[in-house]
Amino acid sequence: MLQVYPIGTLRSIYRLCVGTPRQGMLAPHSRGIITFHEHKVSKDSILELQHFSHVFVVFVFHLNSNTTVRQNTFDDKKTKQGKRQFPSKIAPPSLGGKKVGVFSTRTPHRPNPIGFSLCKLDKVIVNSNKKGDSSFSLLLSGLDIVDGTPILDIKPYVPHYDCVGYDPTRTGSGLAQQNGSSIEPMNKSSDVALIQNKNTEGVRVPYWVDSGLQKRRNVTFLQEANQFLQDLVTSNGTKPHSSINDLQFYGPNSPWNDSPSEAVEYLRCVIRELLGVDVRSAWQTKKARKGKFQAEKSSRVKEWKGENVTTAGTYGDDNKESNPLCTQQLDNLIIQYTIGAPDSTLVGTLDERSKGSGAEDIVVIHSISIINAFEN
Repeated sequence: MLQVYPIGTLRSIYRLCVGTPRQGMLAPHSRGIITFHEHKVSKDSILELQHFSHVFVVFVFHLNSNTTVRQNTFDDKKTKQGKRQFPSKIAPPSLGGKKVGVFSTRTPHRPNPIGFSLCKLDKVIVNSNKKGDSSFSLLLSGLDIVDGTPILDIKPYVPHYDCVGYDPTRTGSGLAQQNGSSIEPMNKSSDVALIQNKNTEGVRVPYWVDSGLQKRRNVTFLQEANQFLQDLVTSNGTKPHSSINDLQFYGPNSPWNDSPSEAVEYLRCVIRELLGVDVRSAWQTKKARKGKFQAEKSSRVKEWKGENVTTAGTYGDDNKESNPLCTQQLDNLIIQYTIGAPDSTLVGTLDERSKGSGAEDIVVIHSISIINAFEN
């Protein structure tokens, strides 16, 4: 049996699987930090890595719920008696309940729980002390990996052989230009989309993949939410529960060292990105529309900030029916929002393939709160 071991751990703005984008490049303002285990790999391992703009991150889906007796799946003696611990078919959210084969999807529930993600490499950090010991880490953005994920490997992204359609004869970056490109169905019976670009000839994806990835939910900020973000810029910690210094991945105290105004702009962007492409099953979509998802009740959020987690301005159980708010965790923030199906007048214009997926729902941000925890 092949043995693998983590070489580091990733900390990210996502504490929960639900709400994490399906691919990191759909949320380019998301952030994370990989800290390497010095006893497993040397700092020489990242020599010259800073010259690459993007990296592939190989990791373990450590929060999968189907890993307890997975060994039965691959044990020849137990195959007949053992229960297979990964599904053969998956229902992608963009198909609204229809199933396809597991290898036709990016689901984390796979025969081997190993994932890879293409991320933007913002910075390589190496810290050395007087004893000669070093700690080293990577600052990443545009990622789709949950906080605490074990990292198995890092590979540089090289467009010459990683990008289908790369044209080395072009000037500038050499990347294939997108002007004039389009994606059209090859034929309605096969539901396959052909990428029409002279530099990507022969590249195709199922039409439901292209259709789903092109959709963005309409995300609107109400006054209270906008005011909270504005207070992060102007209060400088003078107002309770509105200090930008409480954030881990954005602002002056983060490794990115953003100014308050930059941090707020990035936060506004990442909130739109995450809720605009939120990926959920048909069952989870129905729950969200009824306001039955509260991130602060998750054990992972409690474990991160302590058991007594509260949020400033969170709507309690008494208001569930009159204010069916969902909440989503992001960095040290709780985003309070409602989500609803599109207006009935628009139903005729919606994509039938995504019916029930929530891909074209309407999202309204009601308020934003700092997660507060009282240390035990």
